[in-house]
Amino acid sequence: MLHHASRLVNTACVVPTTESFSHSLADILQAAAGRAWVRHVNTNNATGPNGVPYFQRKDVDSPARMSPIPMEGMVQDRQKEMSPIPQQRLSFRSHISGRHTQMQNERKRMKTLRSGYGYMDKSLWLRPKPCKQEDMHEENYMGIVPIHPEYLSEADTCSVDPARIPDSESENDCASDASDISDLTRVDPEPIATIAPVPLLSPNSPNSLFNNLLFLISRPEGPPHLQYLLSYYLRPSCRAFHSTRSFNLLISYAIRHASFKTAKYLLSRMTVEGIKGNMETWKLKVRLMVRCGEWDRAWRSVIGTLAQEGWQEQMGVQNFHGDGIPLAIWIELMSTAKRGAFRGPIKRGIQGIHALEANSKEDHHRGELSKEQKMKASQASNSRRLQILMTHTPSLTATEYTRVPARLVYFTVWMMLRAGHFRDAKNMTRSYLAGLPPSLDPRTIRASLDIIHLHIPWGFRGSNALREHQSVRSTVEEFLALHKDIRPDARTLFLLLRSFRRTTFSGTLARQAANDFCRKWGYRTESRRVRERITIFAIKEGNIALAESELRKEMQSRFQEWTYAAQTEVLGGTGRAGYSRLSMQPMSKIYKGHGVDKQRWRYLTQKVRRMKQRIFENRRIWRGWRRQSRRRRRRIRRLAV
Repeated sequence: MLHHASRLVNTACVVPTTESFSHSLADILQAAAGRAWVRHVNTNNATGPNGVPYFQRKDVDSPARMSPIPMEGMVQDRQKEMSPIPQQRLSFRSHISGRHTQMQNERKRMKTLRSGYGYMDKSLWLRPKPCKQEDMHEENYMGIVPIHPEYLSEADTCSVDPARIPDSESENDCASDASDISDLTRVDPEPIATIAPVPLLSPNSPNSLFNNLLFLISRPEGPPHLQYLLSYYLRPSCRAFHSTRSFNLLISYAIRHASFKTAKYLLSRMTVEGIKGNMETWKLKVRLMVRCGEWDRAWRSVIGTLAQEGWQEQMGVQNFHGDGIPLAIWIELMSTAKRGAFRGPIKRGIQGIHALEANSKEDHHRGELSKEQKMKASQASNSRRLQILMTHTPSLTATEYTRVPARLVYFTVWMMLRAGHFRDAKNMTRSYLAGLPPSLDPRTIRASLDIIHLHIPWGFRGSNALREHQSVRSTVEEFLALHKDIRPDARTLFLLLRSFRRTTFSGTLARQAANDFCRKWGYRTESRRVRERITIFAIKEGNIALAESELRKEMQSRFQEWTYAAQTEVLGGTGRAGYSRLSMQPMSKIYKGHGVDKQRWRYLTQKVRRMKQRIFENRRIWRGWRRQSRRRRRRIRRLAV
C-alpha cells in the first residue's frame, strides 16, 4: 500500500513532475520505505501534551480512531467539538451519529479525488482531543496518523500509487541486459487453454473404423450415447469403410439400450449398402425379435432359414455334428422380452391369460391380472417354448461336442425355472457340477456360480421367510460342496439376504446372517451392495444405529479404495500390461454402475439424517408434553387443596 505513504511528507515534495519520473526504481522504492519507517516510528512514539504515550492513555481516543483525512468541513466540526462547553457524557447513539456524520462528510470530499492524484495540506490536521480544558489552546500538535481499515474509502483503494512508474509501451522499459530475461519463463498473455485429449485418428480401413468404435465404447469415463456413435459412423469420411463387424457392433449396442427402431434401421442400412451378414448378424436378428416380444416370428424365421439349401455357406457357419439349430441361435430363443420396453394395449381378465398362453406379446398384457395369474400364464408360455426347443436339439461344434458349454446349461436351467420345473433344474445343476474337472479356471468358476445363483430367487415362494432362507442356504451349500474350487462371492450373499425383506426385524437378521456367512466363507464376500441392502433393511426396521454403522463401513471402504487408486496411479499397478490388440470388453466392465451406486448411497444417507431429525423432534415434543402434564397435575393438586 505505497499510495498511502504520500501522506507522510509535504505536498511540495511529492507532486509528480517530469523530472521525478526520470529517477530509478530503486530510488523510488527507497524513498517509499523511508516514509513508511518514519510513520512507524512516529506512531509508536507519539505522545500527548503531557508526555504520555497515546497507547497508554485510556481517556483519550487512540490515534487509530483519528485516521479520517481532515477537510474544511471536518476542521470546522472539530473546532466546534473543541469549543469550551460544559463537559457532559454523550450517549452511545449520539456518539455513533457523530461518527457517521464525519464519515459522510469525508466521503463527500473524497469524491473529488477519484481522478488523478490528490494531496492534502497536513497543516490542517489537528491533534487528538486532549483530556483537559487548559490543554486545548496549546500549539498545534503534528502527529503521524496510521491507517485504519474502517475509515478507508473507495478513493484510497482506487487511487494511483505516486511511487509507481507510469505505464508506457516503450521498449526501453525492459532491462537492457538480455541475460536477465533469459532465465525468466515467458507466459502467453492469452488465457490458458485446457489440454484436449488426443482425438481419434481418421479411419483408413474397416479395421481401423471398428477399432475406433471399440475405443469409444470402452472408454474409462463411460461409453457415449448411441446418437453420437451413429453420427460418427454415418459421416461421409467413414461410409467407405463400413463392414459387417462394425454394423454388428452398433446393432448389439442399440439392442442393449432398447433402441429397437435404431437396430432395425441399421439392419436395413446393411441391405441398402449391399453388406452381407454372417452368423453374428443372424443371431442379432433373432435377439431383436425375441426382445420385441415376437418369439413366434423369430422361431418361424429360424425354421425358414434352416429349410434353405446352402444356408451354412451363406451364414459362414462352421461344420456341425447334426442338422439342427446352431447353438448360438438356440440360446437366443431361450431369452425373454425386454421388460418395460413397450407401451401397448392392455388385455384384461381371461383374455389376457389366453393371450399369454398363445405366446403373444406378454409384456403388452399386464392389466388387472393378479400376481398368481401372471405367474401361471408365464409358466405356461415358457413351458410351451421349452417343449418346442427340446424337440429341436441344437447342433454342436467339435469343441462343444466334447464338453457341454456352461452357457448352454445356464440358459436351460433358467428356462426350466421359469417354466416351473424346479426339480429338473436342480438335477441338471448337480449333474453339471459333478462332471467338472478337478481344477477349474476362473472363467469356469464364475459360470458355475452364475448357474447356482439362478436357484436362489426362485426359492423364496412361501410365507415363512426364515424357513425359506434356511432351505435356500442349504441348497446353495449342497451345490458348493460338489466342487472344492467353487466358492461363493458377494453376489451369493446379496441374493440370500433377499429373504429377510418381509420380516419385522429385517436389518438385524440380515446383519446376523451376513456375519455368519462372512465367518464361514471369508470377509471378502461383503461388498457395497450387501451393505446397501442391510442399510435399506435397517431403515425399514427403524434401527438407526445399525444404519449409521453401515454408512461408516461404506465410508471406510471408499477411503481404502481411493487410497489404493492413488497408490496405483503414482506407483503403478501390479497387473499385466495392456493388450496390443483392442478387443471387446464384457458389458459388466463397460457398464460398472458406479454412478447409480453413489446415487443410492446419497439417498440412504439423506434418509437416515431425516429419520434422526424426526426422532429428535418427536422426543422433544414428548418431553415438552410430559412437562406440561406435570405442571397441570401440580395445578390440579393445588386447586384441590
